[in-house]
Amino acid sequence: MSTGKEPVLHGQLSGGLVDPAEDRFDCEQLIPLYEKTQGDEISQLYAEVARIAVAGADSDSVEDGVALQAQLQNHWSRLRQLQEAEAEELYRLFEASLEMPIDAGAQLLHQVRSLKIALEDSAASDAPSR
Repeated sequence: MSTGKEPVLHGQLSGGLVDPAEDRFDCEQLIPLYEKTQGDEISQLYAEVARIAVAGADSDSVEDGVALQAQLQNHWSRLRQLQEAEAEELYRLFEASLEMPIDAGAQLLHQVRSLKIALEDSAASDAPSR
């Protein structure tokens, strides 16, 4: 399920998700990145379920109805697996966030800035003189 909004990436050192001009991390940019993985399969399965439901309503054959019901069961099973995996991953991320110190984000941003300055200084000293 894509929002149609691609993440705006900033800078290579920040992994592209920190806008140096604004000095902030944009969590909303992670949503499209996540949706392109499991989210796409989940969306496709729901679309297929809708298609099967319409096909079932249009079908007069008992055999077709049985076959469509089996397809639905397979899709529901796969959806359940994906959503359980999604919930487990969110739970793991939540648990991991509780283990991080409160100022971890500020420390990381400070480290990134320091590394950027060091790399810029190194690149400037390696540049051929004119």
